[in-house]
Amino acid sequence: MEIIRQGREEAADLIVVGAHGKDFMKDLLLGATAEKIVRKGDRSVLVVKRAAQSSYRRVLVGVDFSDNSRHALELALRLAPRAEFHALHVYAGVEGMLRRAGVTDSGIVRYQREVAKEARKQMEIFIRSIDRHRKPIRREVWNGRAGREITTIARRQRADLVAVGTAGRTGIPYILLGSVAEHVMREAACDVLVVRSGSIPFELP
Repeated sequence: MEIIRQGREEAADLIVVGAHGKDFMKDLLLGATAEKIVRKGDRSVLVVKRAAQSSYRRVLVGVDFSDNSRHALELALRLAPRAEFHALHVYAGVEGMLRRAGVTDSGIVRYQREVAKEARKQMEIFIRSIDRHRKPIRREVWNGRAGREITTIARRQRADLVAVGTAGRTGIPYILLGSVAEHVMREAACDVLVVRSGSIPFELP
C-alpha cells in the first residue's frame, strides 16, 4: 500500500488515518483502509473516528506492563500532554476454572484478592517507569476480558482517545494484530492509537 511505503520512506513516527474510506460497503467487505494499514504496516497508527472538536481531553491507555504498552502510554502522553490520563490493566478471570477444580467460594474470593493486589503492585511499578514529567495518571485494575473491558470503560469515562500497544508476528505475508488491539480498534467509539514497538521486517504487499 502506498501509505505504508510513504511512511517507511519518510521514517514517519506516526500514520494518521480515518476509520472508513469513501466506499463504506466496500470497506466492510474487504476490510477498512485503516485496518489494513495497521495490519500490514510497521508504524504506529492513529485511527480517527470522530471529527475533532478540541484537543484530546480524556485518554484511556490499556496496559499489560509490557514494553509495547509502555511505548503506547509514552506516545499518548506526547500526543495529548494536557489530557487527563487513565491507565487500565485487565487481568483474566479464572473463576470458572477454579470452580471446576473444586475450589470453594471463599477460596475463589481469596485468590481474586491476591491477583488484584499483585496487579495493583505491578501497576505502581509500571507507572513509576514511565517518563511522564510528574503528570498524574489514574490507575485501575479490572477483572475480565481486556478488549471488552477497555472499550466498555472508555465509553463509561467518555474517553476521546484509547491507546494500546501491540506487536506483530513475522513469518507470514502480513502482521496479525494482538486480539486486544484488534478488538479495541474495531469496537471503540473514539479515536484509537495503536502503537508498535521496534521494527518488524517483512515484504510490502
